[in-house]
Amino acid sequence: MPDPVTIYRGAQGDNKLEALKGAYIGHSWTLSRDKAEWFSKRWGHLEGVVVCATVPRSSIMFYSNEREEQEVIPDTLTPPGWKLL
Repeated sequence: MPDPVTIYRGAQGDNKLEALKGAYIGHSWTLSRDKAEWFSKRWGHLEGVVVCATVPRSSIMFYSNEREEQEVIPDTLTPPGWKLL
């Protein structure tokens, strides 16, 4: 894993603002932009967003690829410097 590492989160809601709220506060992130985009679109009737943040590798508390999602959990719910893609 590079240092720093870019992490992504996809979320959905009834509208873009609700989706952004869901993306803003979340435990699980991914190293894969494609996987985050999939999460943002998995239920087509909702609005989706993808956000990313670049964090120090040392802030990653958990990593698993058990479900082929490249899941990571950073040490904060809202990594600093996140941005909407």
